[in-house]
Formats: sequence, C-alpha cells, structure tokens
Amino acid sequence: MVYIAIMLMSMLAAMLYTRVSDSGRVCMLGTKIFEIKYQKIVAWFFVFFPLFFPAAIRYGIGTDYFYTYYPIFNRILAGGRGFNEAGFTWLTEQLTKVSDDPQILFVVTSLVTVGITTIFLCRYSTRPALSVFLYVMGGYYLFGLSGVRQALATAIFVFSIQYIQQRKVIKYYICILLAASIHTMALGYLAAYFLYRIDWKPKTRIMLVCGAFAIRPLLSKFIRLIISYTPYSWYIGSKYDRNEDALLLQLMCIGLFAFGLLAVEMSRNLESNCREDAQFYLNLHMIGVVCSSLIGVVPVGGRVTYLTFFMAFASVPSFLNLVSKRRNRIIMEMLLIAAFIVYWVYVYFLHNAEGVLPYQSIFS
Repeated sequence: MVYIAIMLMSMLAAMLYTRVSDSGRVCMLGTKIFEIKYQKIVAWFFVFFPLFFPAAIRYGIGTDYFYTYYPIFNRILAGGRGFNEAGFTWLTEQLTKVSDDPQILFVVTSLVTVGITTIFLCRYSTRPALSVFLYVMGGYYLFGLSGVRQALATAIFVFSIQYIQQRKVIKYYICILLAASIHTMALGYLAAYFLYRIDWKPKTRIMLVCGAFAIRPLLSKFIRLIISYTPYSWYIGSKYDRNEDALLLQLMCIGLFAFGLLAVEMSRNLESNCREDAQFYLNLHMIGVVCSSLIGVVPVGGRVTYLTFFMAFASVPSFLNLVSKRRNRIIMEMLLIAAFIVYWVYVYFLHNAEGVLPYQSIFS
C-alpha cells in the first residue's frame, strides 16, 4: 500500500505538471501566482518527493541493504576496502566524512536516482503520469531500493540520453564512464549511442532476436567462461544464477519490443524527432529481448536485461505518441497497463523480489 500510495500521489503531481506545461499558467484561487518556470519546479517537486522520501528513510529494505551497503559503509568508515567500483567507493568515502550513519548513503543515492529520473520523465515524456506508473510498476523504482549502484548508474544513463539525441558523443561517453564507475554493468550502455536513427526493417529485427535464442546454449557457455575469470565468478552456482521470474520477464521484454515495432512501423511515413526517439527505444528493447534470452542460463541474466527493460517508463509514452488513431492508442495503453500490473503483482507482491516487503522506515 505504501508503494501504491506514493505512486498515485506522484502521478497526480505529474498530471499537474502536464497542465502547467500545456496552459503556461495555473490559476490558484483565481489569481495567477507563479510564472511558468516556477510552476514547473513546484509541480516537479511534488512528482519527486513522494517517491524520494520513502526511499530515503527506508530501513532494511532490499536484499542488499544489510548484505552489501550497510557493512561496506562501516568498513570504509573504519578505513577498510570499499566496493569494486572506484566511483561508488569514492562517493561512500565522502559521505563517511559527513556522517557515520550508513543511512546517509541511502538518502543521497535516492536523491540522485529519483531526482534524475523524475526530471527526465517530466521534461521529455509526452505522458508524465504514465511514466511515473511505469517507473514504479515496471520495477525500476523498487529495484533501486536494493540494487542501489545499478539503479544509480541507470539514472546517469537516463540523463545522458539527451546527448545521444544531440549527437554529443564526448559528453555521452563521459556520462557512461561515470556510470560504469558506479556499477560495472553500465558498460553495456557504451553501444547505445550508435542505436539512434538506426531503422532496420521488421524482418531484420525479428531475425536478430530469433538468432539470439537459437545460439543461446553456445552463447551462455561462452559468457559463463568469461565470468569465471572475473571478480564476479562467485555468482556461478549462487542464488544469482537463477531467476524465478525468467519467463515473465522474457514475455514482458518481447511484448515491449512487439509493441514498439508495431508503433514505429505504423508511422513509417512520418519524419520527425518523435519517430527517431521511438526508433532508439525500439532498438534498446530489441537488445533487451536478446539479453532476456540469457535469463536463467547466465548469472544475473535478469540484471543485464534490466539495463533496457527499465527504459519502459520512457519508451512506452514515446511509442504511444506515434499511434494516430485515438481508439487504437487507448486499447494499446490499457493492455500495457494491465500487463505491468500483472508483472508487478507477481514479481513484487507474490514473490517479494528484491526484498522490498514489508516496508519499514527508520521511524518504524
């Protein structure tokens, strides 16, 4: 109920943000009080704060809370070894100089992750309220309560999407290298810069996806061999070497890819930045389907898939924007909302993925 309540509050604020953007001014008690830029800041704050505050004051939420972040913070505080990633270790070291309470790490990371994500969805999403829904129901928000480093690295990638659109390659790669210093898996975003404006035919995309599943046995052995020579070799044979929601996550990835493919093809004669953005997200989801073929056969296959799956909060509104017929758009939107509700209930409510239930705070 906590997560549903904060999602609904944030969605209402996102609707207000949309109204501010569309009207230019909002009348309060019959008086035009704020200029539009200040109205947007206020509206964004009410999108941001309901999501930020519960994440910042959480206690013991997420499987990695006490397993990883709490003990390593204390170890760094005592002068010991930090995380594998230098950037996150440096950030933690700076925070130990401010406070000896590990909670400060969760406050700051929540501030940056939720802050960047909500700024992006307010500024760039054509449907901010829907983006908030997908941010929570798509798992990105709840995953961030446990996978702190990867969620933070993903947020940095989200911020860098503007440089892909503007074709500013140096700024983009600076952002990705920064993200990789937070979590190594962010290196997977290095190729994303080249996915913009690539417009493959549907047949080509489908063949690439089918080919990935066809070579899955051989590819999985090769990847497991590489992992065995890395610091993450202990993942092999551990609890991270299996995924209970493997089939459902694969189906969600395939569904997003199919929907994006349909939307982009329906707008093939449309030449606009909206279509170019949608193509970029479609390419990301195509890569996501390829990655999902490794779920269950490669350690943390799900986490690799999350690199693109979480982008649903940005991609789905972009795809819907290309559907010209209102009736078709509403049907597609309802089907997607239903699918994400089923996914959220199964993964988080029934199986308590990431250990986010029951919610507890430092005041509990």
